Amino acid sequence: MAIIYTQTKLDIECCRTAVVAGRIVAQPAKYLTQEIIDSGLQVPLKYTEEDELPEGKSVGDIIRPIKEDMQLGGLLWPEITEDEATEGFTVPAQQYMTHLNVEYTGVDEDTGFSATRSDRICLTPPDLAVEEDFVSFSEVTEAWVNARVVKWYTDADVARNISEEIEDKKAEAVVVANPWE
Repeated sequence: MAIIYTQTKLDIECCRTAVVAGRIVAQPAKYLTQEIIDSGLQVPLKYTEEDELPEGKSVGDIIRPIKEDMQLGGLLWPEITEDEATEGFTVPAQQYMTHLNVEYTGVDEDTGFSATRSDRICLTPPDLAVEEDFVSFSEVTEAWVNARVVKWYTDADVARNISEEIEDKKAEAVVVANPWE
């Protein structure tokens, strides 16, 4: 089966209002307590220097889901001192990009079956933005967008997902075409 696919859609979502990005608020360290567990509160955990970091993650990134091996008294997030706190920077309305929406359509050259795969790629949340690295919507380039799409959605992912969807459609076609069997 030879699948030929193309990107058929690429949208960029932006915040409708102005955003204060990169703001880091001073706060004490937070530890897991029985009260937090009993409340069912899903406290976002952040990676610390003691954690083994998965590829693409860094200290301070939010861990999802909460670690299953977390013990009472375990560090949920480290202290942020007044010296580490920042005021952040203001990004005008419609300039802070939040998501990339991509769509790929593929066709099986042998059978003509086609499928479409869509994905919504999250970009850096405002509280993790760094002013020196920030790119606003009005400054974005095709290369910048493509670099983010490839980071989260590789060509192999696209080909595999479209292939799976086409296989599902072929199986449905057989069932629908021969309901008496």
